[in-house]
Amino acid sequence: MRLTRYRLKALARPARRWAAAAALSAVTFVGTRTVLARAEAARAAWGTTQRIAVAAHDLRPGDDVSSAPGALRPADWPVALAPADALAPGEVADGATVGLPVLAGEPLRRAHLTPAGGAAVAAGRRALALPRPDGVALPAGARVDVVDTDEGAVVARAAVVIGPAGDGAVLVGVAEAELPAAARAAATGRALLALTPDV
Repeated sequence: MRLTRYRLKALARPARRWAAAAALSAVTFVGTRTVLARAEAARAAWGTTQRIAVAAHDLRPGDDVSSAPGALRPADWPVALAPADALAPGEVADGATVGLPVLAGEPLRRAHLTPAGGAAVAAGRRALALPRPDGVALPAGARVDVVDTDEGAVVARAAVVIGPAGDGAVLVGVAEAELPAAARAAATGRALLALTPDV
């Protein structure tokens, strides 16, 4: 009787191992299917993608994005997330420059570009997009001072209005030496335009 029981226990051990292996395989299969299902759901949630141009590195106002090597790179963005005015790599005109800071990886938008590829920017000046004061007409050619409201100081004097930049902004040409301070004020929302007396 003891020998029979021993043999039965010995025979039962492989069966248990096979059952455990089968159960583990079933769990692995179900887990894999779950991961794949979640991946497919995520892809469906993003929807289709479109090829757009994004900044390969941080871009400053006045930077050339058409001929400068390495300024832009192509990227596939979900249509639902891409800005409506995002530019495709082949849509960037020759001589195009940016009038707004563009961070690395950020889609390049039409609103980022200066009018006519920046041809209206005078020599020695750089184009910068700044918020237009409500109710104030700023025709092209008008002269404005750029005031840093946090510092309470003029950071760019007699900047030349170039034209509208979209999104309630106006494009102005500031002297190259004054660009860093004006750009910092613009990036932090502290820039205010003030018409100069000779307008």
